[in-house]
Amino acid sequence: MLNVTYEFFLKRIKFYKRLFFKSGFMHNIFWAALLSDNSDDCMSAVFIPLDKATENVYLRFYKYVYD
Repeated sequence: MLNVTYEFFLKRIKFYKRLFFKSGFMHNIFWAALLSDNSDDCMSAVFIPLDKATENVYLRFYKYVYD
């Protein structure tokens, strides 16, 4: 079971993926945020498949717990 922080990471990745594949205003907002200095690690997850992004979150959680 993931803790709240990593559950939040998964939700953000899924949200960013939805924004990336939409057209129009929200897609433009996503790109503006991605290109700004305020972007986060989850935003770059739109460029990899969702299963790989999810796996990365689980690996980060595993390292957090066992390291």
